[in-house]
Amino acid sequence: MAGTGLRLNEARQLRISDLNFGASQVTVRAMTSKRKKTRVVDFHSAVAREMERHLRTRHNVSDTDPLFPTDEGKFFTVDGFGKLFARIRKKSGLRRFHAHLLRHTWATNYNRSRTGSTFDLQVEGGWTTARMVDRYCKVRPLDERRRAPSPFTAPRAARLGVEKRPSEMRPSPKESALARKRLTRITA
Repeated sequence: MAGTGLRLNEARQLRISDLNFGASQVTVRAMTSKRKKTRVVDFHSAVAREMERHLRTRHNVSDTDPLFPTDEGKFFTVDGFGKLFARIRKKSGLRRFHAHLLRHTWATNYNRSRTGSTFDLQVEGGWTTARMVDRYCKVRPLDERRRAPSPFTAPRAARLGVEKRPSEMRPSPKESALARKRLTRITA
Protein backbone atom coordinates (compact mmCIF):
# COMPACT_ATOMS: atom_id res chain seq x y z
CA MET A 1 0.00 0.00 0.00
CA ALA A 2 2.95 2.31 0.60
CA GLY A 3 4.14 1.48 -2.92
CA THR A 4 0.80 1.94 -4.70
CA GLY A 5 -1.28 4.34 -2.63
CA LEU A 6 -4.26 2.02 -2.65
CA ARG A 7 -7.08 2.66 -0.22
CA LEU A 8 -7.70 0.04 2.47
CA ASN A 9 -10.74 -1.39 0.71
CA GLU A 10 -9.01 -1.44 -2.67
CA ALA A 11 -6.07 -3.41 -1.24
CA ARG A 12 -8.37 -5.67 0.76
CA GLN A 13 -10.27 -6.74 -2.37
CA LEU A 14 -7.28 -7.26 -4.66
CA ARG A 15 -7.21 -10.51 -6.56
CA ILE A 16 -4.04 -12.14 -7.80
CA SER A 17 -5.25 -11.47 -11.36
CA ASP A 18 -5.20 -7.71 -10.65
CA LEU A 19 -1.39 -7.74 -10.63
CA ASN A 20 0.70 -7.39 -13.77
CA PHE A 21 4.28 -8.13 -12.73
CA GLY A 22 5.67 -7.62 -16.24
CA ALA A 23 4.45 -4.02 -16.37
CA SER A 24 4.73 -3.43 -12.57
CA GLN A 25 1.09 -2.40 -12.42
CA VAL A 26 -2.01 -3.20 -10.43
CA THR A 27 -5.53 -2.75 -11.74
CA VAL A 28 -8.03 -1.34 -9.28
CA ARG A 29 -11.37 -2.71 -10.43
CA ALA A 30 -14.36 -0.33 -10.62
CA MET A 31 -16.35 -2.44 -8.15
CA THR A 32 -13.62 -2.03 -5.49
CA SER A 33 -12.83 1.62 -6.20
CA LYS A 34 -14.31 4.51 -4.24
CA ARG A 35 -14.99 6.40 -7.49
CA LYS A 36 -16.44 3.29 -9.19
CA LYS A 37 -13.96 3.65 -12.05
CA THR A 38 -11.25 1.21 -13.03
CA ARG A 39 -7.72 2.60 -12.86
CA VAL A 40 -4.22 1.26 -13.31
CA VAL A 41 -1.51 2.11 -10.78
CA ASP A 42 2.21 1.71 -11.41
CA PHE A 43 4.51 0.39 -8.73
CA HIS A 44 8.25 0.02 -8.26
CA SER A 45 10.04 -3.19 -9.22
CA ALA A 46 10.93 -3.67 -5.53
CA VAL A 47 7.20 -3.92 -4.77
CA ALA A 48 6.85 -6.48 -7.58
CA ARG A 49 9.64 -8.58 -6.06
CA GLU A 50 7.97 -8.52 -2.64
CA MET A 51 4.58 -9.48 -4.12
CA GLU A 52 6.16 -12.35 -6.06
CA ARG A 53 7.92 -13.51 -2.88
CA HIS A 54 4.59 -13.32 -1.01
CA LEU A 55 2.85 -15.42 -3.68
CA ARG A 56 5.62 -18.06 -3.68
CA THR A 57 4.78 -18.82 -0.03
CA ARG A 58 1.20 -19.73 -0.96
CA HIS A 59 0.10 -23.04 -2.43
CA ASN A 60 -2.67 -23.94 -4.89
CA VAL A 61 -3.74 -20.40 -5.69
CA SER A 62 -5.89 -19.29 -8.60
CA ASP A 63 -6.16 -15.89 -10.29
CA THR A 64 -9.46 -15.15 -8.53
CA ASP A 65 -8.04 -15.74 -5.04
CA PRO A 66 -7.46 -12.77 -2.74
CA LEU A 67 -3.97 -11.32 -2.80
CA PHE A 68 -4.16 -10.86 0.99
CA PRO A 69 -6.24 -13.79 2.29
CA THR A 70 -7.45 -14.62 5.76
CA ASP A 71 -6.25 -17.87 7.36
CA GLU A 72 -9.23 -19.54 5.67
CA GLY A 73 -8.14 -18.24 2.25
CA LYS A 74 -11.03 -15.76 1.96
CA PHE A 75 -11.17 -11.98 1.57
CA PHE A 76 -10.84 -9.99 4.80
CA THR A 77 -13.80 -7.95 5.99
CA VAL A 78 -13.20 -4.18 6.18
CA ASP A 79 -13.09 -4.40 9.98
CA GLY A 80 -10.78 -7.43 9.92
CA PHE A 81 -8.32 -5.75 7.55
CA GLY A 82 -8.32 -2.63 9.74
CA LYS A 83 -7.58 -4.79 12.81
CA LEU A 84 -4.64 -6.33 10.95
CA PHE A 85 -3.08 -2.86 10.73
CA ALA A 86 -3.83 -2.27 14.42
CA ARG A 87 -1.87 -5.45 15.25
CA ILE A 88 1.01 -4.29 13.03
CA ARG A 89 1.03 -0.95 14.87
CA LYS A 90 1.08 -2.67 18.26
CA LYS A 91 3.88 -5.10 17.33
CA SER A 92 6.00 -2.39 15.70
CA GLY A 93 5.69 -0.03 18.67
CA LEU A 94 4.65 2.87 16.43
CA ARG A 95 2.25 5.27 18.08
CA ARG A 96 0.59 6.36 14.85
CA PHE A 97 0.18 3.77 12.13
CA HIS A 98 -2.86 2.85 10.05
CA ALA A 99 -3.59 1.84 6.47
CA HIS A 100 -4.57 5.33 5.34
CA LEU A 101 -1.25 6.74 6.54
CA LEU A 102 0.42 4.58 3.87
CA ARG A 103 -1.64 6.40 1.22
CA HIS A 104 -0.35 9.75 2.48
CA THR A 105 3.21 8.38 2.51
CA TRP A 106 2.85 7.11 -1.06
CA ALA A 107 1.50 10.46 -2.32
CA THR A 108 4.28 12.42 -0.60
CA ASN A 109 7.00 10.11 -1.92
CA TYR A 110 5.52 10.15 -5.44
CA ASN A 111 5.48 13.94 -5.39
CA ARG A 112 9.03 14.22 -4.01
CA SER A 113 10.52 11.74 -6.47
CA ARG A 114 9.17 13.72 -9.42
CA THR A 115 8.40 10.54 -11.35
CA GLY A 116 5.23 12.09 -12.73
CA SER A 117 3.17 15.24 -12.82
CA THR A 118 0.54 16.31 -10.31
CA PHE A 119 -2.06 15.12 -12.81
CA ASP A 120 -0.38 11.68 -12.98
CA LEU A 121 -0.52 11.50 -9.19
CA GLN A 122 -4.18 12.53 -9.24
CA VAL A 123 -5.08 9.80 -11.74
CA GLU A 124 -3.08 7.05 -10.01
CA GLY A 125 -4.43 8.06 -6.61
CA GLY A 126 -7.99 7.95 -7.91
CA TRP A 127 -8.82 11.54 -6.95
CA THR A 128 -11.29 13.69 -8.87
CA THR A 129 -9.58 17.02 -8.14
CA ALA A 130 -6.04 18.32 -7.70
CA ARG A 131 -7.12 19.69 -4.31
CA MET A 132 -6.90 16.15 -2.94
CA VAL A 133 -3.32 15.86 -4.22
CA ASP A 134 -2.47 19.03 -2.28
CA ARG A 135 -4.16 17.63 0.80
CA TYR A 136 -2.24 14.36 0.71
CA CYS A 137 1.24 15.57 -0.26
CA LYS A 138 3.60 17.07 2.26
CA VAL A 139 5.95 19.89 1.33
CA ARG A 140 9.56 18.87 0.85
CA PRO A 141 11.88 20.02 3.64
CA LEU A 142 13.74 23.29 2.95
CA ASP A 143 17.20 21.69 2.81
CA GLU A 144 15.93 19.17 0.24
CA ARG A 145 14.40 21.96 -1.87
CA ARG A 146 17.65 23.92 -1.75
CA ARG A 147 19.57 20.92 -3.13
CA ALA A 148 17.13 20.61 -6.03
CA PRO A 149 18.02 22.17 -9.39
CA SER A 150 17.20 25.83 -9.80
CA PRO A 151 14.08 26.45 -11.89
CA PHE A 152 16.19 28.85 -13.95
CA THR A 153 18.99 26.38 -14.78
CA ALA A 154 17.07 23.09 -14.88
CA PRO A 155 15.65 23.43 -18.44
CA ARG A 156 19.06 24.33 -19.87
CA ALA A 157 20.83 21.54 -17.97
CA ALA A 158 18.17 19.05 -19.11
CA ARG A 159 18.69 20.02 -22.76
CA LEU A 160 22.43 19.57 -22.39
CA GLY A 161 22.04 16.32 -20.46
CA VAL A 162 24.20 17.72 -17.66
CA GLU A 163 21.96 17.70 -14.62
CA LYS A 164 20.55 14.56 -13.08
CA ARG A 165 17.11 14.17 -11.56
CA PRO A 166 16.98 14.23 -7.73
CA SER A 167 16.53 10.43 -7.56
CA GLU A 168 19.66 9.96 -9.68
CA MET A 169 21.69 12.20 -7.39
CA ARG A 170 21.24 9.96 -4.35
CA PRO A 171 23.95 7.34 -3.85
CA SER A 172 22.81 3.75 -4.05
CA PRO A 173 22.63 1.93 -0.69
CA LYS A 174 25.70 -0.09 -1.72
CA GLU A 175 27.70 3.05 -2.55
CA SER A 176 26.77 4.79 0.65
CA ALA A 177 27.71 1.71 2.71
CA LEU A 178 31.13 1.67 1.02
CA ALA A 179 31.55 5.37 1.62
CA ARG A 180 30.73 4.85 5.30
CA LYS A 181 33.33 2.06 5.56
CA ARG A 182 35.99 4.28 4.00
CA LEU A 183 35.07 7.14 6.29
CA THR A 184 35.24 4.83 9.32
CA ARG A 185 38.73 3.64 8.32
CA ILE A 186 39.95 7.20 7.79
CA THR A 187 38.62 8.47 11.11
CA ALA A 188 39.79 5.41 13.05
